[in-house]
Amino acid sequence: MNRYDESAYAARWMLVIVALTMIVCLASAFVVLARDAPWWVPVQLVAVGVILGFVEFLFMRLRIEVTEARVRFRFGPFGPTLKRSEIRSAEVVPYRWVAFGGWGIRIGRVAGRFMRAYSVPFLRTGVAIETNAGARYYVSSRRPELFAAAILAGRSREGSA
Repeated sequence: MNRYDESAYAARWMLVIVALTMIVCLASAFVVLARDAPWWVPVQLVAVGVILGFVEFLFMRLRIEVTEARVRFRFGPFGPTLKRSEIRSAEVVPYRWVAFGGWGIRIGRVAGRFMRAYSVPFLRTGVAIETNAGARYYVSSRRPELFAAAILAGRSREGSA
């Protein structure tokens, strides 16, 4: 069984903008502190900077892993692990931003049914996965054909064993 691993990162320019915003918040806290402002103003600026840094760290990379036993996709600690035997189908589909209302971990309606998306900003390709229990997932991927093929190859081998 060939193992499939992928790390889909957000666009570099987007990561830079968030990082610069975080730095501006932290630097502003020191400027405001030096100007004899109320104590809570720099505390709020530091809190916003720290929260932005934490969110960027968690959601800058979507980690995808397909092994013989499972399919796993997650942002930081957030995401499911599916057994290969639970997967009914995997197909390459474009990301419909409007259906999910954005990027990240989202829930939307596609073809009249709910689907959970794990999507990377501005990455328009991915794989729709459906489980035997009826759960549906969309997972962004820079190599969706290889990702779907890895899922289906393992599934067909399980069925023939």
